[in-house]
Amino acid sequence: MALQLPTAIGTLLLVTAWSGLVLAQAPQPTDSLNLPDSVVTTESSTSQTAVTAQSIADPSAPQDEEPLATPDDGEPTADRTAEGAGSVDGPSARPDTPEAAPLRRQPSLADEMLAAQPRRAFLPMPLYRPMVLPQQEGPGVVVSEPQPVTPEENADEPTPVALNLVPDEDEAALAEATPAIPPQLLAAADEVGPKDTIGLSHYAFGAYQRGLYGTAFDVALRASADDDPSAAALIGRLYEEAKGVEQDYTKAAGWYAVAADLGSAEAQNRLGALLLIGRGVPKDPAKAAEKFESAADLGNTDAAHALALMLLKGEGRDRSYEDAFRFMRIAAQGGDFGAQYALAIMYAEGQGTPRDEAAATRWFGRAAEAGDPAAAFAYALRLLEGVGATVDAAAAAPFLGLAARSGDPRAMNAYAKVLVDGPPQIVDETEAIKWHLIARSGGLSDLYLDGFMASRDPGIVDEARRRASLFSRRLR
Repeated sequence: MALQLPTAIGTLLLVTAWSGLVLAQAPQPTDSLNLPDSVVTTESSTSQTAVTAQSIADPSAPQDEEPLATPDDGEPTADRTAEGAGSVDGPSARPDTPEAAPLRRQPSLADEMLAAQPRRAFLPMPLYRPMVLPQQEGPGVVVSEPQPVTPEENADEPTPVALNLVPDEDEAALAEATPAIPPQLLAAADEVGPKDTIGLSHYAFGAYQRGLYGTAFDVALRASADDDPSAAALIGRLYEEAKGVEQDYTKAAGWYAVAADLGSAEAQNRLGALLLIGRGVPKDPAKAAEKFESAADLGNTDAAHALALMLLKGEGRDRSYEDAFRFMRIAAQGGDFGAQYALAIMYAEGQGTPRDEAAATRWFGRAAEAGDPAAAFAYALRLLEGVGATVDAAAAAPFLGLAARSGDPRAMNAYAKVLVDGPPQIVDETEAIKWHLIARSGGLSDLYLDGFMASRDPGIVDEARRRASLFSRRLR
């Protein structure tokens, strides 16, 4: 009995400590439970209870005593209870280690922005619809409108950025993860604000280019509320082309007018086109010419080309070859190959400018390099005849081939002759007969090429016929 008393007391205290651990983790407050005064549920009190249990046990008791027999009721022995208490993972098992703090999301720059303003102010569409951006389609992206902050006003606060990602990363990693905007996307819209500012209209144009017309409309509508001319012009374009919305030329003209008043050259051009043909607005060539001129002064090449054609025909304004030449040259220098071809004709015929064959050949060549078949044929003939340039059949052959493949029988016939009588490096009898056969089927025959074909080997002629048949099937 003397040997069992200290062990029984130790068992009781250890069970009491274990009960305190369980109750400490329960959601009920301690004072609401009917606990003995000796039971304490805090971490420090638990450690004190364990120390008290050790002090009550007889320190002089031998450590190699035989374990007590298990009672009849099946309760665990003191040794097993102590073993179980020591294997429990929890605050009592590590009294000197503070409880691990729960994992929490570190606040990011987006959180600071959303804390300063309502979340709705950053979203151009309902909250239940995730924003879809041209570079990243998926949840976790918040689009915000740039909020300029001067260093004098808030020197310690970071300047808000236009794109924030939700995942928690430091600002350096966040900057690396932010997708870059391609240069062609930035060039799709007129520049808005500072050069280093990316507005919502840029994302709207990116969505438009990827076929996300509904998103483009939503974002552009949000951006147009801030008098963004590019966004207003895009909305007009969506209405005109029936992309993402029902086609409505009247609304398209209205949005073009809004964007035009804000200084959009593209909107000026599109509004002029609607006024010229009377679509969505009353037909008014005079007002159309005014809009085309305003857009041309802002550098729009399409508007300059359209105004030049109106001046050549005397539509909306008095006919003036000089003014037509001036605006045609603006459009040609801007890269419009149609205007380049027309300017070459004006140089060749002396319309609005002194006649200049060299300049005419040069502009025919620029239009031909852009892929215009008519300009390619005219340029090749000038190279073959030495008009405004040195005779060069080898240089003319590729442009004749371009015109021939467009389906022009005259170009086919001329190309066949060059392949027969041209420099040795471009002579090809099979191809020459092929193009002669295609031109003849198109109604243009040539006795010289007929005689050449009759004098060739039958195998060459058969191969030429096979190639001509394949080409003719592709044209159908």
